[in-house]
Amino acid sequence: MIRIIRNIVFKRPILAIFDVTNHSLGYPMSCPNLPDGKQSFVPVFGNGEKFEQPIYVYELADYIHKILYSQSWNHLIEIGGKEKFKFNELINKLAFISKNNIKIIHLPVSPFLFFTGLFEKINIYLPITSEQILHMDSNLDVDNKKAMEICEIEMDIMENNLIKYI
Repeated sequence: MIRIIRNIVFKRPILAIFDVTNHSLGYPMSCPNLPDGKQSFVPVFGNGEKFEQPIYVYELADYIHKILYSQSWNHLIEIGGKEKFKFNELINKLAFISKNNIKIIHLPVSPFLFFTGLFEKINIYLPITSEQILHMDSNLDVDNKKAMEICEIEMDIMENNLIKYI
């Protein structure tokens, strides 16, 4: 979601897939870092059947750049990538592209949400936040029509974007 008010942009993308200087996937929100060539266990909170719509960071940056120069202010814009995936599909696709062998472990949302929330209230921070747990158990796909009416950009499919940097 991007909120544009005059010259200020507040951004909270649904899920931004990005690369860093060593051409890894980086650490996108609630998307696991998969070790190269090893068997990995990937925790997924909930059943993994909720939708994600990852947007490549360069496409997001292009959109923000174009909208800032278009001077189209005072819009609440939701933008996601070109495709949507169930969370299980997304994890499997990332593993396949990066040639990793993974096993998804589904964890119940309620107890983990309760304990992470409890720890957060007493200022003890775990490697995952309650927001990230809720993220995995929420449908986060968007309709890009309004965003593209305001400012259009060209998007590629996620697999092509990832292959460039893996």
